[in-house]
Order: sequence, then C-alpha cells, then structure tokens
Amino acid sequence: MARAGGAVVTGDPNMLVTSWGFDSRALLPGACFVALKDHRDGHDFIGAAIAAGAAAYLTSGPIEASTAVRVANTGEALTAIG
Repeated sequence: MARAGGAVVTGDPNMLVTSWGFDSRALLPGACFVALKDHRDGHDFIGAAIAAGAAAYLTSGPIEASTAVRVANTGEALTAIG
C-alpha cells in the first residue's frame, strides 16, 4: 500500500490490514480507514476510526497516532492501490 504515490509510513510498516473503509461508523476492527475529502472531510474522523479498531489509516493530513500512511491525495492513492 505504501508504495502507491510516494507514501510515508509512520508506525508499524508491516501492519496487517484486513479490510478497507471510509465510514468510521461502519469500520471493522483491523481495517485501514481511508480519510477521503468530499462534502465532509474524512480526516475529521480519524480519531473515531482508531477508536473503532482501525489498524491503520490513509491520510493526506497530519499524522495523529497509530499506523498511518501519508500521501498527497488519498483518493488518488486509493485508486492507485486498487
């Protein structure tokens, strides 16, 4: 995942991610939370995603905690990963 778009990883670079999600309310434990910007900014929900059990998160903003993959644009990185 981190190889997509010159990403910078903080935390555990070998973290096992079991699923992906962009709704912190429906996130499964072990998921990677993708902080997308749309009518709401997903970066505002990183804390909730971590509290819900996210193993990591994909962000274009500041690193808050846990294992993070920082990229210039989360939407473009998600497309590159797919």
